[in-house]
Amino acid sequence: MALQRVLGDWPVWAWMGTGAATGTLALLILFWALANRRYRDLVAVVIAVAIADPMASRVLKPAFERARPCQREPSLALGPCSSGYSMPSAHATNSAAVALATGSPAFTAVAVVVGLSRVAAGQHWPSDVLAGWGLGAGIGYAARAGVGAVADRVKRRRDRARE
Repeated sequence: MALQRVLGDWPVWAWMGTGAATGTLALLILFWALANRRYRDLVAVVIAVAIADPMASRVLKPAFERARPCQREPSLALGPCSSGYSMPSAHATNSAAVALATGSPAFTAVAVVVGLSRVAAGQHWPSDVLAGWGLGAGIGYAARAGVGAVADRVKRRRDRARE
């Protein structure tokens, strides 16, 4: 409140609460992270999951409208049956996206375990998990390749500016 009294109705405060401000801040953080080589995997993971999760949950699941195994046969569930549609598995999609975005064998092993656990728990059909792995792998690979290309370009420009 004290800061607002000092600055009054300075127009930047109205702008700061908009999506444009959030997007601008996100882009600045992205370019900073790309310029710092050690953050490339983190940027790739954030981009991959930001694309993979809504693609699986908000686009494909409603398009397929496939019931979960535990919804068709409640005895298959190893716990409470999740609501919502089954195809593709968002867990498998996101874990595969992280695995490919990082290129990490450890995350790949985690993605396999996550996918198999979803089938074992009666939450997904095997084809849901396979579709999720495929979708996530493609998005994760594209995110890693895209981040690498942009980071290399940023580095080349920075190197030329220093000459």
